[in-house]
Amino acid sequence: MPPVEDGKYMIYSATKDNMVIDVAAGISRDGANIQLYEKNGSLAQKWQLKLNSDETYTIKTLIDSRVLDVSGAGVYNGANVQLWSFNSSCAQKWNIVQNSDKTYSIYSACSGKALDVTAGKSKNGTNIQIYS
Repeated sequence: MPPVEDGKYMIYSATKDNMVIDVAAGISRDGANIQLYEKNGSLAQKWQLKLNSDETYTIKTLIDSRVLDVSGAGVYNGANVQLWSFNSSCAQKWNIVQNSDKTYSIYSACSGKALDVTAGKSKNGTNIQIYS
């Protein structure tokens, strides 16, 4: 059984209860940055998770059909997370693991690095990246 069912979700940060991942300025375009932002219920903060046949997930914004993507399919610490048009590359595939405390961690299928809030900050606009 997959750790998370297909469906619509908000993705919360462990840094602070009311902070979620968000499309910067709510503008969906290729390269739009993903950031941390206080929960406000907008479409920029809602995501469709879909389990793929290879047991990875695609995470799509509800603004349009773009998906969560690691810029340039980067595999290094600090590679930026952005929106991009769906192309089914590993840069757009994610593994989701349930932790012992019933929270979840999201990892890039390309690198195994975790979806990460830069420097563990919890203020609006903090960048989202991948990191060991």
